Amino acid sequence: MMSNRAGDATTGDAAGFAVCADADRLRRFAAAIGETTPLYVDEDAARRAGYRSLPLPPSFLFGLALEPGEPFPWFASVGLDLPRVLHGEQTFTYHAVPCAGERLHVQPRISAIYDKPERGLRFVVRDIRITSELGAPVADLHSIFIQPDPARDLAPPKAAPSTRLSATAAEAGREPQSASAWQAELRLPPITRATLADFATASGDLNPIHLDPEFARSVGFDDVFAQGMLSMAYLGRLLTGQVPQERLRQFRVRFTGRTLLGEAPICTGTALPADDPLEQRIVLRVTNQAGEERLSGEAIVSASR
Repeated sequence: MMSNRAGDATTGDAAGFAVCADADRLRRFAAAIGETTPLYVDEDAARRAGYRSLPLPPSFLFGLALEPGEPFPWFASVGLDLPRVLHGEQTFTYHAVPCAGERLHVQPRISAIYDKPERGLRFVVRDIRITSELGAPVADLHSIFIQPDPARDLAPPKAAPSTRLSATAAEAGREPQSASAWQAELRLPPITRATLADFATASGDLNPIHLDPEFARSVGFDDVFAQGMLSMAYLGRLLTGQVPQERLRQFRVRFTGRTLLGEAPICTGTALPADDPLEQRIVLRVTNQAGEERLSGEAIVSASR
């Protein structure tokens, strides 16, 4: 674990709590991200696909694991100030596919707090273990939050590199060499205030910087901008449109830019030729209509049976 160099802020476990998503909330989440695949909105279709009820989409656990009440109430305990915090990186590692109505246990932990004074940045690493009511592992969430010094620009800084997070241009662009390699694209309509409000309600992420123009302007932005997790949810749609969700082992992204009102996200996925017979890597990217990158990442899926 990285050393704690954040003054009076401390690492360690926080209080765990139980959560449960009902089918109506999952349908609202699906509507907020434009998901119409039957198994995510129709319980009968989900059961025919082998699920107990509606499956929770790949990124939904982030919002479900947020504590009730004010957005990110734990920030203050580790020296973070909500208006200035940037979500740098998010990883999900999956052990099972939870469904609507299942009671889950959330156990958060602050894993590391460290400063990079030469860059004017503080990093806080938070891990969450989610288990079933019987204690079986469901998913592990790994988040990196970044707070720039007040005198610095709030443009998203680069998070500490994760192993194999991004493919090189040559990897992403090379010709498919096997039947299991594919490329896919998902184009979304322009982001509106209603888009952000609908996603906030369905996901549980009520950070005012995405909802309140006056608040956004008070901390130096021209207006509100899209939740990074909205773009990750769009990528989740792209992934589950190509591979069954139960094959998804890991899904991780780095937030590299802000998606502004009026931008139309374009999500792309490139499944690279499988070197490992047991799993395959998918390179992910979100840009706006001008080609400016807003998010990059990857997914690991198990090989088809």
